[in-house]
Amino acid sequence: MDNKIHDLDEGVVEYFEFKLFGNFYRFKQMNTEEVAKMREFGEDADRVQEYLYTFISPVDEKTPSFLDVSKKMTIPHLQKFQKMIRQEFGIDSEVK
Repeated sequence: MDNKIHDLDEGVVEYFEFKLFGNFYRFKQMNTEEVAKMREFGEDADRVQEYLYTFISPVDEKTPSFLDVSKKMTIPHLQKFQKMIRQEFGIDSEVK
């Protein structure tokens, strides 16, 4: 019988990037401790959002902070942002 080794590091990317208003941002994947901390916020959407935004950084020094730019998002931007988060976190496998 072969002992198959599962390489849990293979294919893992520590961040994903996205574009908003022509600016590029990098969203760092959370580790297990950071996920546990987010769970402490429960259903407090404002605290969850504030916490999630701490994982987003500009790709270059010319890009404004995501917090500043996020205040100008329209409802369609916000919907796309939420869909992206669900997809990247594997929360909703039905999202297309």
